[in-house]
Amino acid sequence: MQGAIFAGIVFYLLCCCTVAYYYYGKGHAFWIGVLISVVLTPLIGTLIAVLVPSKPEVLAARSLNDGTSRRCPQCAEVIQSAAKKCRYCGSVVDDGDCSSD
Repeated sequence: MQGAIFAGIVFYLLCCCTVAYYYYGKGHAFWIGVLISVVLTPLIGTLIAVLVPSKPEVLAARSLNDGTSRRCPQCAEVIQSAAKKCRYCGSVVDDGDCSSD
């Protein structure tokens, strides 16, 4: 009986963390997603996470920090690190021209 209760609690917390991971992927804090899911149940947490808009500025900052993207030296838009040409302004981007800030 106690094993089933423990398994249920572990499953509930795993569901909460899954919702929080989705929430984090939209640019929000992971622990806010955990808190919402624990207090309001993972189902309601999922509904909230789906309805809350993503934060593109936070996602861009994360991708700049982990090196998967860089800023175009001409227009300062965020582009992929492997890009040879900016998709926003069309300028050719050399590997030496990248700025990772």
